[in-house]
Amino acid sequence: MDLTNLEGRLKVEVASIDRHVLNLVGAPLGIDFGATTLNSTTDLTLAKGGSTITANTRFDAAKFSLTQDGQTTPPLDLQLALDVAVDTAAESATVQSFTINGTQNQRPLLRASLAQPMDLAWGANATGAGDSALDLEVTNFDLAEWKAVAGDAVSKGKLSARLKLLSQQGGKLLKLALDSQIADLAANAGAEPLTQAKLILKLDGELTDFKEVNVGSYRIELTEKQQPALKVSGSAAYDGATFNLQSDLEAVMATLMGSGPETPLAAGVKLDGRFADQVLELRQLQVALSPTARAAKNEFVASGRIDLATPGMTKGNLLVNSDTLDLTDLYDAFTAAPADAPAPAPTQPAPGSSGNEEPEPVVLPLQFTVEAVLDRLFLHEIAITNLQSVVRVDGGKIALDPFRLTLNGAPVNANIDLDLGIKGYTYALAVSMDKVPLEPIANTFSPANRGKYQGFILVDANITGAGVTGASLQKNLGGRAGFSFTNANLQVVSPRAQRLLVPIATLLRLNELTQTPLNWLQASTELGGGNITLSRFAVQGEAFDARTHGTIPIAQVLTNSPLNLPVEFSLRRSLADKAGLLPANTPTNVAYATLPQFVTVSGTLGEPKSEVNKLALGGLLLKSGAGIAEKLGVKVGSEAGKVIQGVGNLLTGEKSDAAKEEKSEEAPKPNLLDLFKKPKD
Repeated sequence: MDLTNLEGRLKVEVASIDRHVLNLVGAPLGIDFGATTLNSTTDLTLAKGGSTITANTRFDAAKFSLTQDGQTTPPLDLQLALDVAVDTAAESATVQSFTINGTQNQRPLLRASLAQPMDLAWGANATGAGDSALDLEVTNFDLAEWKAVAGDAVSKGKLSARLKLLSQQGGKLLKLALDSQIADLAANAGAEPLTQAKLILKLDGELTDFKEVNVGSYRIELTEKQQPALKVSGSAAYDGATFNLQSDLEAVMATLMGSGPETPLAAGVKLDGRFADQVLELRQLQVALSPTARAAKNEFVASGRIDLATPGMTKGNLLVNSDTLDLTDLYDAFTAAPADAPAPAPTQPAPGSSGNEEPEPVVLPLQFTVEAVLDRLFLHEIAITNLQSVVRVDGGKIALDPFRLTLNGAPVNANIDLDLGIKGYTYALAVSMDKVPLEPIANTFSPANRGKYQGFILVDANITGAGVTGASLQKNLGGRAGFSFTNANLQVVSPRAQRLLVPIATLLRLNELTQTPLNWLQASTELGGGNITLSRFAVQGEAFDARTHGTIPIAQVLTNSPLNLPVEFSLRRSLADKAGLLPANTPTNVAYATLPQFVTVSGTLGEPKSEVNKLALGGLLLKSGAGIAEKLGVKVGSEAGKVIQGVGNLLTGEKSDAAKEEKSEEAPKPNLLDLFKKPKD
């Protein structure tokens, strides 16, 4: 061996290496090579200054097996012979001979052979002669016996494959044909494991000058119990810079994932672009979904540029357009739960945070703009038209401007400006929604509660701030927010709302309060000066009307901000009469009877609760007690009645009849219901 000129001959021989040596490598990985024995001989010749390399290799593995995690693969006998000559100056190689023979339990498992010498050329000046073909065949490879290597993802299946590699034009053109299948496949996929499945993969492709790849066709088919589950087919090409892809996909999610629709979900994908100098020019990405009654042309198209040339930073832009897009079938395919799926286990609340630590800065490795223009977008009962949106990301700064659309006929507008690059973040948010129908949204995302949420949503908010802890909000939070439901039919089902109503319903002995739908809700707040000023909060249902206002001082931990909001609570007249809670002086023409102030919302923002004054309510019961007794046929004398009325007045804080007469000339007290009265001409 002349190391100066890189010329000479080297022979390497490995004789009878067994588990004692192999386990030096396998032991740290938990692998035992059992009775494996390896033998090999390699003759290596270097000539012409190392530009010509000739190698002859013979390799033999006897009783090859390994044991891992208590699982042992069956013994495999494998023989390989390879004779190859490489000319680096001519950028070519010739495989003189190549054979592989593998047997398992004395039956054929793997076979490969070369019909005649094969030329491989990757340089512009490379030359070669003749055609050749390599045939490789795998017969009934039992995946279950090789779980020690494959793991538990695939627990069963028998692999058979045929591969033919044809070399033409002196090795400048390589043609590949693959036909393979896994029969009786069992694997973990989705909520339900695949059983009695069959996977087929077929591919025909070409490689020219080791640069241009052209996949004329490929096909993947998966069936379970002879029922179709997944089918993918198409073609692709890449020449070192320009690429294109065309693919058609058809999936039956009920078979593939154990949930979702049983009808096939189809999609077509077309991809066309160029990738060179670490810059991706995406000329077109078209995704076409199955046509629907609302979207005969159900597709979107994306184009843009992605620049990866700057280390640690991705720059670029992306534009998404669609005339009509119906995502209903796609949404159902990935959100449906199996019919027999167990109910989710109740989640434990996360441990409480001190709330006094601002989040650290976040700087994203992006300088990117995404623009979306969607004319019509459908998702079940949601219908969006004229959607225009631009999102800009520049490191830690994220801006959404504009964002506008029409949602089921109602306008929605939003602008968001975030700076995550400073500790605690800064933010500015503006949102407006004008009479957005609630029912289509609720029915789409909560079909189990279909029909329980109706009405129109109105939102007008403009909020700015810096920091997310209570201490920062005390100093920096500002703005306003208004929210209301009108013409509503909302079922009171949330745990928080139930916690507020149940104590009141229990005290009044009226279960109707927790079962009645809400007709409208309105809230208006001002933010600033360290407070959340609730200038108005009113909710009305079929059974009750409740109104409150007040100031909520922001605590160091926002969720600990204390609540002390007195509630003006009114019952529907018929319910008040039924419960014996109808004040004697209630006008006959009002729908709701106002009760003495006996409810206060207390607790905190994180845990609000109802606090009831039983004495005030008890006074009303005493005042109405005489009337109730009379209805039951019990005579109550006039003097006894006066005593009851007097005690009731004392507990409720109301004046006696005589005192009321003295004050009759005074101006009446304002009533929140007056806000809804039309002004007189």
